[in-house]
Amino acid sequence: MALAAPESMATSIHEMVPRQVQVAVGLDHVWASLRLRLQPADLGLDSWRRWDRDGDGALSAAEKQALGAELRDRETEFLSLAVDGQALRLSDANFRWEAQDSAPHPLGAAVVLRVEARQELRVDVGLHRYVLYDKPAAADGIVPIRFSLARGLVLGEVAGARAEKRSPRRLEAVVSTLNPAVWGTFERAAQP
Repeated sequence: MALAAPESMATSIHEMVPRQVQVAVGLDHVWASLRLRLQPADLGLDSWRRWDRDGDGALSAAEKQALGAELRDRETEFLSLAVDGQALRLSDANFRWEAQDSAPHPLGAAVVLRVEARQELRVDVGLHRYVLYDKPAAADGIVPIRFSLARGLVLGEVAGARAEKRSPRRLEAVVSTLNPAVWGTFERAAQP
């Protein structure tokens, strides 16, 4: 006899943890992605009506673009990533709606955005330092972060937030309001 999952477990992980960050460091670039799931209530609003410029009761493509830009600006205010002191700016990064359809968006429905940035970064042989910082909007919130390295790079020391090395090239960390950063080193070995 199979047991049914409690109703609270039926909630998706993205609803329980509405913000996730992924970072990938290659030999010639760094890439970061922020995935957001927001309800109007998360901003103290009853709906997205403020962005409904034509008053038709839904957000058109242009209205979704305006809302997305404002949410990107708001949600990347504290998010930062630096490798060897070189910062990757997410505040002016590209964003896209997770649902790619062009259908009007209901004013009371959650929005799901992905903010992504890629920047050239030369990773020479030797030791490199990184810092990841993010601050959840809710005082009791958390932000899971996945930090991945390309072949030829290996994680070194890790400090700060709760973090776990899943492999020599992947780190899973969780930052919170009280512990908003994780930092450490990675290394590129000399080529044989």
